[in-house]
Amino acid sequence: MESMSSLFWVDFAAASLFTIISAALMLIALSAGLRNPVNRTFSAFAAIQTVKGVCSVYLRISLWLGRGNPQHWAEWEGLFFFLAAVFLLLFTIAYLGLSARKHRFVVALTGVAILMTAGPILGGQVITRTRLDAAGTTLVTLTPLGFLISAVPILYFCWALALFQRTRREHREPFMSASLLIMLTGFIAGAVINVPFPILSFTELFSMAVIGYGVLSRQLFNPLRQTTEDLRREVAERTQAEKALQQLLGEKEVLLREVHHRVKNNLQVVSSLLHLQTQDVKDKRVLGLFEESRNRIHSMALIHEQLYGTASFTDVHFSDYTGHLVRNLLRSYGRPGGPIEVRTRIAVRHLNIGQAIPCGLVLNEIVTNSMKYAFPSSFRGRPRLSIRMAAGRSGAISLFISDNGVGMPKGTDLAGASSMGMRLIRILVEDQLKGKVRMETGKNRGTAYRISFKSEAESAPPSRLR
Repeated sequence: MESMSSLFWVDFAAASLFTIISAALMLIALSAGLRNPVNRTFSAFAAIQTVKGVCSVYLRISLWLGRGNPQHWAEWEGLFFFLAAVFLLLFTIAYLGLSARKHRFVVALTGVAILMTAGPILGGQVITRTRLDAAGTTLVTLTPLGFLISAVPILYFCWALALFQRTRREHREPFMSASLLIMLTGFIAGAVINVPFPILSFTELFSMAVIGYGVLSRQLFNPLRQTTEDLRREVAERTQAEKALQQLLGEKEVLLREVHHRVKNNLQVVSSLLHLQTQDVKDKRVLGLFEESRNRIHSMALIHEQLYGTASFTDVHFSDYTGHLVRNLLRSYGRPGGPIEVRTRIAVRHLNIGQAIPCGLVLNEIVTNSMKYAFPSSFRGRPRLSIRMAAGRSGAISLFISDNGVGMPKGTDLAGASSMGMRLIRILVEDQLKGKVRMETGKNRGTAYRISFKSEAESAPPSRLR
């Protein structure tokens, strides 16, 4: 055992620190799990670098003590350096999120390269001599085949560096690029050119330190990082699905708007046809039947007209609807003795279309009956018609329609009524609205209808009829 120069111990310390840093990075990567390719490839790279560092340390100890087979350790160090370059490229591909096809291509190319080079490296065909120079620098002499094989890891380093440079705008990863450049420079200068200075140990140490700093600053193997990435990916997928859903809803909205528009137009066409038909009818009773049919059609068309002109395609603003319907009926059944005072108080803002159509038809029938029969020419007083609607806390809707007209004969009952209008009111309330209707009338006491049914709307503001 001879005394060694300080440069040897600096070289030895650099190789030892390199091994410690590589082992630490390997443990950090393994602690994050091996679920994704980034963790797996970096763990393999750091493990190979750790074993390579151990071989490098044993090589220097063997040269210092003058025992063992230094060339054997140098060959193993060269083989693991070759594997480290391969897995560094695989890590680069996985880290940058490049295609799996390129990943498989590199793995296949690596397998072929290892099979072709492992034999020559371990068989003494690559390294001819390993020695210490006067300054204490470890020098390795390569054969011509060794120079040729050394081009393979240089190719891998250049490939990885090119990938980082090509994607620098998206990833902005200076540490990985810097470490690759340092490692490539050190390998060419220390292993290929054989500069008489332990430049390879220093560059390897600095490159692993830079990689470690980049890994820690990016929190690449933080256990929470994968969860964060999964959440970010899930949010992106949900955002994309929401955009697709919004587009689909927009298309359906246009379709529903067009459907309501066409239904309204078709109902208006039917109403116009009935109006044209009345021009050839002279019988007043038949004319009245045609007019009632037209008003019923108008009450349904009015709902589709409202749905077409609003943002909602399922809920009808019933207060506006009632106003439009009553105004149309007042125009149709004008009273010669003077106008009818109509008072409305609709506390239910919306009804869905499934309840708005039968409810509108019921309203049309009752108001039509009142305007036609409650206020004959002999009626004395100011004719009034009241329409009130409210929703209870349990979701039950109450509709109260009354007039102060002459009323109906005593004993008149909805259940036994023979007129189409009366039968239609009962059928619509009981079968369509699944509700109840009660009529209160008497001679010279007016007529009142109390209707109740369960709301199917999403929400109805609670109120109470007084």
